[in-house]
Amino acid sequence: MKRPIFLTVFEREMAGAFRDRNLTAHFILIPLLMYPLILWLGMTVALLVEAGSERLLLRIGTSPGLDPALEAALVSSDDSTLFFETTGVDPSADIAAGRLDAAVGPSAGEGCVITADFSRGRGRTASARLSSLISDFRERRLSSFRDSLGIGNRKWEVMIVSSVNEAGSREMGGFILGLIIPVTFAVMVSIGCYYSAIDATAGERERGTLETLVSTSAGRTGILTGKYLSVLVSGMISGLLNILSMFLCVSAILGPMLAGAGEEISFDPEPGAFLAALFASLILSALLAALMTASSSTARTYKEGQAMVMPTYILSILPAMFIQSPGLRLDAGTAAIPVLNAVLIMRESLSGEVGLLPCVISAASTALVCFAALRAAAILLSKEEALFPGEGRRKRRRLPGLISGRRRGDDA
Repeated sequence: MKRPIFLTVFEREMAGAFRDRNLTAHFILIPLLMYPLILWLGMTVALLVEAGSERLLLRIGTSPGLDPALEAALVSSDDSTLFFETTGVDPSADIAAGRLDAAVGPSAGEGCVITADFSRGRGRTASARLSSLISDFRERRLSSFRDSLGIGNRKWEVMIVSSVNEAGSREMGGFILGLIIPVTFAVMVSIGCYYSAIDATAGERERGTLETLVSTSAGRTGILTGKYLSVLVSGMISGLLNILSMFLCVSAILGPMLAGAGEEISFDPEPGAFLAALFASLILSALLAALMTASSSTARTYKEGQAMVMPTYILSILPAMFIQSPGLRLDAGTAAIPVLNAVLIMRESLSGEVGLLPCVISAASTALVCFAALRAAAILLSKEEALFPGEGRRKRRRLPGLISGRRRGDDA
C-alpha cells in the first residue's frame, strides 16, 4: 500500500524543525525555560527593590502648629529611615529644592496635612510612611477615648463585617492558575506556529527547495497538508510545554510562598483538566497553523513571510487580553469565536468543568475556519504565478486575481 505523501512531507518537516536550532529554541526551549527565568528574575528584582526601599533614608519636615502629641509620636517612632527636622510654615520651597522629601503640618481645621512631590519616588514613599504612622497614632487616640467612655470595642465598632471563603484549596489553586496560564498559553502556541509556518513556506522558497519538492510526483495538496500538520504539531508542543512549565513553576515556587503566608492552596487540578488542556491546545494550534500557513504561502522571502503572518499573530493574542473580564464565560456564543474559545476552555478546565456543547461548537467553528484558510492556500499553490512569483514581471497579479484565476484586463 502506497504511503500517503502528506505523511512523508510531515516527517520531513518535523525532522528539519528539530535539526534547526532556531525553531527548536522557539517552540521547545523557550516554553520550558521562560517561566523559571521570569519567576527567578521577578523575585530577585522584588527583593532588591524591597531591600533598597528599606534602606532609603527620607527627610521629613514638621511645620509649626502641628499637634505636639502627634509630633512627639512621629519623632519617637520605630521607623529609623525617617529623619525629622523643624521647618517654616511653608515647606514648599524646601521640597521643590529636594532638601525635604515630605513635610507634615497643621491643616485648616483639626488634623494635619502631608505635603510632598508625588512626581518623585522619594516623595510618594515618604508620604505613604507618614500616612501609616499618623493612622496608627489616630487609632491609639481613638482607643484611649473609647476606654475613657467605658465603651467596649464591639459596641464602638457598631458592626463587625467578616467574610468566609467557601472555595476549597483546589478551587483556589485552579483560580490562580486560570489567571496566569490561559494568556501565556495563547502567546506560546502562536509563537510555536509562527516560526514553523514561515520556515515551512517562505523559508523553503527562499532556500530554493520548494521548487524541487513540487517538481516531484507529490501532489500540492499533499505537500500543503504535510506542512500544515507540522506547523500544527509545533504549536501543540509549544502550548503543552508552556502549560507544563507554568504548572511546575507555580507549584514549586508560588505554592511554598503561599503556604508560608498561611494560605491553604493546592495546585492539583482535576483529572479532566489535562484532557481539556489537550483539546484546547489542539483547536488553537489547528486554527493558527491554518491561518499562518495560508498567510505565508505566497511569501517569497523569510522577511516577507514574517510581515504576512504578523497580523495573524497579533489577532491571535488579542482575545486573550480580555480573558479576565468578570462577565466572560464559556457558552454557546463565546465557543463560536476562534481563539477565544480555546483560551476559555483552558481557563474553565482549571477552575471547574467544561461542558460538552461548548467543546463541540468550538471544534466546529475551528474546523470551518481551518477549511476556509487551507482551501484558499491550496488554490494559491495551484497557481504557478503564486508558487513561483517572477522577479521581473512587469504586471504582478494581485491576491484576488490569483484565487479567481483572472487577469487584469480580461474583462476588456
